[in-house]
Amino acid sequence: MGRTARRADALLRRRRSRAGLLGARRGRPRSSRHHHVARPAGDARREHRDRDALAGRGGDHLAGGGGAARPRGHRPRCDRRDDRTLRGPAATRPDSPSTSEGDHVNIRPNRVKQKLAAGKIATILAGTNDPDLIDQLGPLDVDGIWLEGEHGGVDYADLGNLTRACDLWGMTSVVRVMDNDYATIYRTLDRGAQGIVVPHVNNRAEAEAAVEAAKFAPLGKRGMFTSRQGFGVGDYFKTANDQSLLIVLIEDIVAVRNLAEIVKVDAIDVFFVAPNDLATSMGHIGNMGQPEVQQTVDGALKKIVESGRAAGTLVNTANVERYTKMGVRVAMTSFFPFIQAGTKEFMERAAAGARG
Repeated sequence: MGRTARRADALLRRRRSRAGLLGARRGRPRSSRHHHVARPAGDARREHRDRDALAGRGGDHLAGGGGAARPRGHRPRCDRRDDRTLRGPAATRPDSPSTSEGDHVNIRPNRVKQKLAAGKIATILAGTNDPDLIDQLGPLDVDGIWLEGEHGGVDYADLGNLTRACDLWGMTSVVRVMDNDYATIYRTLDRGAQGIVVPHVNNRAEAEAAVEAAKFAPLGKRGMFTSRQGFGVGDYFKTANDQSLLIVLIEDIVAVRNLAEIVKVDAIDVFFVAPNDLATSMGHIGNMGQPEVQQTVDGALKKIVESGRAAGTLVNTANVERYTKMGVRVAMTSFFPFIQAGTKEFMERAAAGARG
C-alpha cells in the first residue's frame, strides 16, 4: 500500500471511530486490529469510494464507469451548500437585493457631472484629507470634495475611506494626482475616485494622454479592472467612462498659448485655469492678483467658454460671482479662509467682551 493510500486509510479509520463504527473494536489488543468485522455492502462501497477520493483517485470504476484517475494531489470538490451558505447572511434578509446572475446595481452617480450636464454650477471644496471631516462637511451640500494628492498627504491607502465618505454624502470625490502618469491616474480611479485632476497639461498630446489613462476603451487605454465603484455594476466599463470626471489644469503660460488645440480633445470634462502656478510661469511668483496675471486668467477662461467646453477655476467669496457670470461652471475653493475668518472674528469678539 502506497503512502498516500495508507494516509487515506488511517483517516478513514479515525473518521469511523468518531462515528462509532469501530466502537466494538475499542479496547482490543493491537494484534486484533485486522480482525474482519462484517459490514453491509453499502458501507464497504462507501469506504472504498471515500478512500479513493481522499487518495486522489477517481471512483467511477465503482459504478462501472471506468473513469480516468484524477491527477496526483487533486482535491475532491465539496458538496454544494444551500444558497444561504453560499451567499452569506445577506441572502437571508428579506430586504436584501437579489444576487442572482443578471441582476445588477447602478454605479454611484457623479454629482459634479450631473450638474455640468444640467448646465448648472458645480462647487468643489478643498482642504481635507480626513474622512471624518468629510462627514462633517457633508451636510453643507457641496457637490464635490477636492482630495490633494499632488501637494497634500493623500495616498493610495487613504483613498478607499476618503472616497467612501464622499459616497455616503453623494459628493464627487475629486483627486488631484501628482503628474500626468498613466499608472497613477488609473490606479487612483481603481481605488474609488470619481474624478481625476491632471496637473500641468500644456499641449494637445498631453491632454490626449490624460484621456488614455482615465478612460476605458474605446475612449482610452485604462487598464481593464473593476474599481471599488464598480462592484455589482452591469456594463461597468462603459458606465465608468460615462461617470468618471476628468479635469485638466491649465497652469502654465505655454498651456494658455496652446489652449485652442487643448480644448479640441474629447472626453475631458473640465478645463481648469489654475492662477497661482500660472502667475509663477509668467514671472509673478506668489502674486496671482497681479493685473497681467488676472488678464491672462480671464482671457483663458473666456476662450474655454467660447469653445463650448466647461471652464473651472479657483475662486473665493469676493470673486465667485464674477467668475460664474463669466461662464465658469466649476468653482473650487478651500475652506481654510472660512476657518481663518471665523476664528479671527471669534477672537475679536472675545477680546471685545473682555474689555467690557
